[in-house]
Amino acid sequence: MSAAAIRTGADRTLELLAGQVGRPLSEVETPVAVVDLDRLETNLQDLQSYVDAHRIALWPHTKTHKSPEIGRRQLELGAGGLTVAKTGEAEVFREAGAQRILVHYPPLGTDKWERLARMVAGGVE
Repeated sequence: MSAAAIRTGADRTLELLAGQVGRPLSEVETPVAVVDLDRLETNLQDLQSYVDAHRIALWPHTKTHKSPEIGRRQLELGAGGLTVAKTGEAEVFREAGAQRILVHYPPLGTDKWERLARMVAGGVE
């Protein structure tokens, strides 16, 4: 068998997960992360309402979800920007449309500095 024909563990996991979408929760193979979209939306709205009422600038840290879709929704609801831990995460969220990103930990190394500089200059690579 050639190396190109060997499926990775990631490929197998993604295939398994894709086959579970839309199934009743009682039939989903565990362990698996499940998101209640209605509850997620309520939580996002409640948090934004709270910070708005208290005049707090919300810059949620994306480490809790690592999801460009959720990050975009937080921005739509009024977050001032998104906080990320590292350069690669900044690139992902910038590609998803986030214009204001705080990289919480200082990047070390010329490669990371140059990637961030390109991103700020307008071109994510």
